[in-house]
Amino acid sequence: MNIEARLDTIEQRQREFRETQDGFIIRQAEQMSTLNQIHFLLKGTEYEEGKNGGLVGEIGRIKCKVNKNTKWRIMITSGALAISGFIGFIVAKLVPFFKDIKELINN
Repeated sequence: MNIEARLDTIEQRQREFRETQDGFIIRQAEQMSTLNQIHFLLKGTEYEEGKNGGLVGEIGRIKCKVNKNTKWRIMITSGALAISGFIGFIVAKLVPFFKDIKELINN
């Protein structure tokens, strides 16, 4: 009887150990699946590897577009400033000329 009780105890412990191991393997598989999903989100799938896929590639493409847009805005702003400066210069040079013409017409 003592041997049977010991065998029952050993079997019970073995059963608990298997359940613990099964739970560990299930949790490990779930964590690996979550890790793979995060990896695919950030880097993309193996098919997109050379194409800068995933969130990292998308952020890189957005950064490139923002840089192009910023350069374009700077260029347009500087062009508009140059044109307005040129027009202002012409107006400043023509104002005395128009005053002289107005005096000639009035006399």
